[in-house]
Amino acid sequence: MPEITPQPSYVVWASLFASEWLLLAEGRGDYESLFSQGLALHRVVGGHPAKEIAAVHFKNCSSDSEDLVRDPAGEFEKLAMRAEIIMNGDKLDPALQEFAFNVVELCASTADGFGHPKKGNAGDRIRALYGRLPF
Repeated sequence: MPEITPQPSYVVWASLFASEWLLLAEGRGDYESLFSQGLALHRVVGGHPAKEIAAVHFKNCSSDSEDLVRDPAGEFEKLAMRAEIIMNGDKLDPALQEFAFNVVELCASTADGFGHPKKGNAGDRIRALYGRLPF
């Protein structure tokens, strides 16, 4: 009989995230895409329950969006590499991450006045994609 190999904890977490997100979306979503997003999110918030993160993520992102990946630190690092602030593969130090989150909040607060009453405003969208998670 073949032996069952246990999955790494980050794979289980990403699977729980994707499954919960699909439940909240009543099945409207792509499991593979959500699983990939769960893997990216695990690096940032994997210490929190996957179901809680899925609920926050679902609330802050519309299901028809193509940019649901919630990895602001990864995006900040890409920008810093392009600007030659850090080398390829380096991580941002805490002070630069704090600076980046403050820039996100500055931009979001500027965009708060633009949006739709039922769909939310542009500032909330910016915070959902690039702001700090509320944990």
